[in-house]
Amino acid sequence: MPQPPKQPGYSPEASDDAEVMRDFGYAPALQRRLRPLAMFGISFSFISISAGLYTSFGFGLATLGTASIWVWPVVLAGQLLVALVIAELGSRVPLAGYSYHWGARLIGSGYGWIIAICTLAFFTFAAASAAINLFAPLIAAFFGVTLSADGLLAIALGVVALGLVLNLVGIVAAAWVNNAGVWIEIVATLALAVALVVAWILHPHRGVGSLVNTGAVHGSSGVLGAIPSAFLLGLFCLTGFELAADLSEDAIGARRSVPRAVLFALASAGIAGFLLLVGLDLATPNIAQVSSSSTPILAIVTYWFGPVVTRIVTAAVIVAIFVGFMVGMTAEARLIFALARDRVIPASRWLSGLGERTKSPVRGVVVVAVLMAAVVVYGHFASNTFILLVDSTAILPFVVYLMIVAAFIVRGRRLAEYATSFSLGRWRPLVAGIALVWTLAALAMLTLPHAYREADYTVLAIIALGVVWYAVGLRPRLRSGVAGLGREQTQDAPGELV
Repeated sequence: MPQPPKQPGYSPEASDDAEVMRDFGYAPALQRRLRPLAMFGISFSFISISAGLYTSFGFGLATLGTASIWVWPVVLAGQLLVALVIAELGSRVPLAGYSYHWGARLIGSGYGWIIAICTLAFFTFAAASAAINLFAPLIAAFFGVTLSADGLLAIALGVVALGLVLNLVGIVAAAWVNNAGVWIEIVATLALAVALVVAWILHPHRGVGSLVNTGAVHGSSGVLGAIPSAFLLGLFCLTGFELAADLSEDAIGARRSVPRAVLFALASAGIAGFLLLVGLDLATPNIAQVSSSSTPILAIVTYWFGPVVTRIVTAAVIVAIFVGFMVGMTAEARLIFALARDRVIPASRWLSGLGERTKSPVRGVVVVAVLMAAVVVYGHFASNTFILLVDSTAILPFVVYLMIVAAFIVRGRRLAEYATSFSLGRWRPLVAGIALVWTLAALAMLTLPHAYREADYTVLAIIALGVVWYAVGLRPRLRSGVAGLGREQTQDAPGELV
């Protein structure tokens, strides 16, 4: 029997995506424009190995010398287990707000809300830290100028404004900028790794055995005592790979593209980062001197290649930081939209509004930009307290991972009712069990040392704030039926800006 002709612009994937939204109780709202490559780029850029290694490489050297690179594969393996859990969740529940929905649908709306507030805090504090502690000083270094604290603040606020503008233009513009930034970061990372290895081959100042050199700079605790601290090199860097899941409702064929993006982004970033670490370690002229430098990677590049190449590398790092910042703003706006759509947060009706032209959560983007700018300004005037917020960004993602994996283990059978293109199958108990042990171990390394005690209190304060809102605001809404999963109905759909 002949099939009726398809309408112009018909896409089987788009049809499937719309059906998925209806199955979860929502009308399709966001404009689906992101293809698999863009989804990969979003997760890869938010991992931002360039920014991560720029800030943590010196710490690894100071803690365990060049031997610190061997904790990287261990962290990558542990995070890949977490990513496998997230890949299945992202395929079965491909909704904006990702972690909130996974927690809410497996355990309950209150549980999902606590995951969400930790995620919101992570996005906001990490972005503010990147703007004022990384982007602004690197801009000054690139142009060879010394800026006052007020000048650095102006640059940081400028990057917030630029991220806001690109997100307001629309997801397509943000994705184009992000894709360009991702390729710049990948090419620059691999090119630098190769160049450093070639430089070492041509001018070998020590043997390959130097890759297991502990450097004798790890303090009085000895090598065994330094190993847990050395893990921070990888723990600081290999997070954020789940970001593509938050843009599920912007994606074409989300059930397939989200798990692939999550896994490929983490694997690619992990491999590229390790190759760069090998190059940096082989090329490190003096462990003690480089580890004490405020910019250890740039110190190594300058030693071998001179100031011109150093400026090129600096520019690549600046690009990587910016695109990671921009997509973080994009993702946080989607999380706020998802919470508002379910009437979970204050001003939900207003925050669930979409742009008439872009069909994106423009009000959420503006709120995110205001929050980030406020934290940047706060960091300018209260730098000591701001350090606590920055330190908490290492802990918060692992709190989220722990809550996600725990929910997956406890109530994972509920997932059977959701279709998927990616399933762990009979390996689910083993993968999830080891992932749980890994996240607990990672949190122990991030929270137990006395140096991080105040950051621990900051995270607990964030969770306590979430509990307070649940008790006084969200729980009454849930009981009255005002808030909850799938609250959006045709007569109560997100509005559009005129």
